[in-house]
Amino acid sequence: MQEADQHIPVLLKEVIEFASPLKGKRAIDCTFGFGGYTKAMLAEKAIVLGIDQDPSVAPFADKVSKEYKGFKFAKGNFEDLKQIAHREDFIPADVIVMDIGVSSMQIDNAERGFSFQKDGPLDMRMGDKGKSAFDVVNYYREEDLANVIYNYGGERKSRRIAARIIAERKKAKIDTTFKLADIVRSCVRKSFKNPIDPATRTFQAIRIEVNRELEVLKDALKSASEILPVGGKIIVVTFHSLEDRIVKHYFRELAEDKAFKILTKKPVCAGDEELDRNPRSRSAKLRVIEKVEEVA
Repeated sequence: MQEADQHIPVLLKEVIEFASPLKGKRAIDCTFGFGGYTKAMLAEKAIVLGIDQDPSVAPFADKVSKEYKGFKFAKGNFEDLKQIAHREDFIPADVIVMDIGVSSMQIDNAERGFSFQKDGPLDMRMGDKGKSAFDVVNYYREEDLANVIYNYGGERKSRRIAARIIAERKKAKIDTTFKLADIVRSCVRKSFKNPIDPATRTFQAIRIEVNRELEVLKDALKSASEILPVGGKIIVVTFHSLEDRIVKHYFRELAEDKAFKILTKKPVCAGDEELDRNPRSRSAKLRVIEKVEEVA
């Protein structure tokens, strides 16, 4: 629980500034995690619904429930945002916040299988249901695996990596993060020009495939736009270009009929102080849109 108290979500100050004024407003934190955004909004006297599919966040949600009266929590995937909000009697919602991607809580737990820096079972599920990274790596066809690695990871050596995975899994199942990382590194040389680990792109791609992250984001954005009142805002923090592109294009689409107004002409990024404090914020981009009139 101490880790949650020390955790500061990315671009928190900017998120709260865009969300304000929050007093008496109904806000949804679509990716509750440690509850950082939720607690900041509750501190501003908002009424908050937190949503998360990860069963490990339950203790943090319980702690927030004891500290604040205006909080309720719903376990679920935010792709079902509209259904969850309806079930919890939380429509309309004045502010909807989404922090997209894997959380530090998930990355830092070796048993969750997200990190190539920690040896653990090949899982990568953000929730407790559905296919795992083990299933993708051990049962996808070579062509499908290569496409996942290329399309979601931007990995140029995707076909070589997929072929090596197929060859290795014929000998024995690939069941740990270290086994997969070693296979990928054997196919991609580390470059002096690019210091990131050669396994980074492949791990990202498989995680996105396992959790259907891009499809989930598209569904959640659509739901969010449908449950906002006039004056309501959607606030989204993304961490890589695939997500940011989806948000940017959907916001532009919404703004075409003049019922919505984009409040961030360019994405807001972390300042030097936050970058020093939290290196994870380096790739973060914040976009905000407001509903300014009823949709015709």
